[in-house]
Amino acid sequence: MNSRPSRIALAAGGTGGHLFPAIALGRELQRRGYIPHLFTDKRGMHFLQQSDWRDEHVTSLAAATFAGKKNLRQYFLACKTIVTAIIAAWKLFGRMRACAAVGFGGYPSFAPLLAARLRGVPVCLHEQNAVFGRANKALAPLARVITFAFPSSAKPDTVVTGTPVRDEVLAARDIPYSVPQASEPFRILVFGGSQGAHILSSAMPEVFNLLPESLRSRIHVVQQCRDEDIEVLERNYQQADIAFECAPFFSDLPQRIANAHIVIARAGASTIAELTVIGRPSILLPLPGTLDADQFHNADILKRHGGAWVLEQNAELANEMARLLRECMESSAILAQVASKAKNFGKPDAAKRLADVVEHTARSSSRLSQ
Repeated sequence: MNSRPSRIALAAGGTGGHLFPAIALGRELQRRGYIPHLFTDKRGMHFLQQSDWRDEHVTSLAAATFAGKKNLRQYFLACKTIVTAIIAAWKLFGRMRACAAVGFGGYPSFAPLLAARLRGVPVCLHEQNAVFGRANKALAPLARVITFAFPSSAKPDTVVTGTPVRDEVLAARDIPYSVPQASEPFRILVFGGSQGAHILSSAMPEVFNLLPESLRSRIHVVQQCRDEDIEVLERNYQQADIAFECAPFFSDLPQRIANAHIVIARAGASTIAELTVIGRPSILLPLPGTLDADQFHNADILKRHGGAWVLEQNAELANEMARLLRECMESSAILAQVASKAKNFGKPDAAKRLADVVEHTARSSSRLSQ
């Protein structure tokens, strides 16, 4: 490698599920002497503003998808947005001379990765979910290598790395699971992915009200929720005499996962990765109605490994969750067992594994020595 650090482009959709693994890989690449440059959209910039990612190493591109388009004008505007983004990324790749480009899925990753390929930059893809995402599926023919988080989603000749997690998650892994005692508060963490989950804000007070007072009095809930849900949620918890802390975003979420006796959450890929690296039992509520049912498949893998419970979002949700919580609160042995199995499933070295693949791909490119 020459004395000037080589650049590696990272492209990720604007949700935490796509961005957090990209940031984790970026940090590992920095430790190896590379300069990562992140491509995302305006949604992704929201997450980056709450991190220490340097502004000069990020590019926000307008993004569009053809999903949901109902008329010719909408298709035309989407095409215009995508082509404009490809041209802008193509120009930037001409200046930055990246030695590799890595995609983490989401439709905002399409334009920069296509531009990279047009510039002759080798492309790697990472699929965090148990099923192949649509953006990655479209880009797969352009990729030199594809890596996966879950073995079940990979073919025999592909590479399984796990999903990279942030340094804060790795630090929280060192915190041992504290088995809840009957005389202490029972700490529950509730969050619904990067955008929150209205169903959890409406369901959790009902769930707690279904528990006997002897158990309800022990509960201390920390809940991520949408701005518009906070007032009603806090009022419901006050009326139920539940100790609570609610906010739209927790910057120290890995620490809060580590402090929880049980986590109630959606089943996004990054959520699964963080829960298993830290090693905490969870009740997972997969997001219904998605085209590929990716969260259902993510959750099912962890459930079959014994590291989580999975519930469906239906009319029986409150009753089923109350039953599960009661069982967990009355048997700390169950929680300890599930926590252990979750941690055994985690891949804390996923960022290093993926960086090895990316670095090998970069070294095979003549651009690295230019």
